[in-house]
Amino acid sequence: MNHKNKKTMKLSGEKNLYSRILIFLFSVFLFFPILQNFLARFFGGFKYSLNFSRNSIVFFVVAVIFIYLKRESLENIATKILGRGFFKKKHLIQGLFFFNVSIFFVVINFFIKTSLKLSYNDFFLGIIFLDFLTYLLFAVFYSFFIFGEKFINSFFKEFMNSLIVIFFFSFIFFNLSFIFDSLWRKLSYFVSITAHFFLRLFTDETYTYMSSGVPIISFKEFYVVVGQTCSGTESSLLFILIFFIFCIFNSEQLSEFLERKKTGNIILLALFFIIGFVLTFMVNALRVILIMIIGQKNPAFASTLFHENIGWILTIIFYLIFFYLLDRFINKNMKNKKIIKNKL
Repeated sequence: MNHKNKKTMKLSGEKNLYSRILIFLFSVFLFFPILQNFLARFFGGFKYSLNFSRNSIVFFVVAVIFIYLKRESLENIATKILGRGFFKKKHLIQGLFFFNVSIFFVVINFFIKTSLKLSYNDFFLGIIFLDFLTYLLFAVFYSFFIFGEKFINSFFKEFMNSLIVIFFFSFIFFNLSFIFDSLWRKLSYFVSITAHFFLRLFTDETYTYMSSGVPIISFKEFYVVVGQTCSGTESSLLFILIFFIFCIFNSEQLSEFLERKKTGNIILLALFFIIGFVLTFMVNALRVILIMIIGQKNPAFASTLFHENIGWILTIIFYLIFFYLLDRFINKNMKNKKIIKNKL
């Protein structure tokens, strides 16, 4: 195969790969959750919300970071396996099998979300696990349908060790979440005074007071209770977890980065972590501010659909921007060091 054909095959494989990735991410993290929400609200009579859980946010952000950092390895696999075309006729039956199995698990997941959570409160933790497990199985089988068995097998062969480590530490972090949950009242107060400070820039009719140890912000005629879900405990926990996962994914570059100027670069990395950790609470305060501002115009919308979804939208945007900038900083620092070394 000549150079031109190799280049054409590589471009076709990459285009095919990223098309499938977009379809997979859109389906798993947006289309099917919205569909479940629609069916639950309009046909089942349940007040089930699209509001993303910590699992959804972690997996989406980690997936995007993983794809960005490991894009070269993924492109190499795609060039060898995917090639041209999206679905091949010889794999049609196999693809339909994986699709049907994935739909089976997403239907079971919908049943768990709408029925079991409302009926069996004594088994709440078990139901949460089943909710997570069935949707994970849906995502796994759906990935076989979208990418094909050969690609997924090569993917697991290449990245199995990293995936095992990530799942192990994710399990530990989520089981230690009670440590952060116990601090929610203090963190709610921090979020409330931050939101209060910026809301005062709009009007003097902004007040913050405590009720049963929980801060309440009043903005003109609209008020919100800054409870546990608004305290930032969950987003701070997710930031720590995703920062750790980022370091695992980027371990080779990070090791080289730290070795070049060990003490100074460790301090810089620690500074990035501290800044990011503080910014998670600022993002949460921004969420409260936006709810208050929208609440002046449309209280019903601000306290329902907007309140349910603005949190995960802002959190995902912040995480993606932060870790993209951190990766660019590490790469830029390493390039500058190489330039200086070459000049010497």
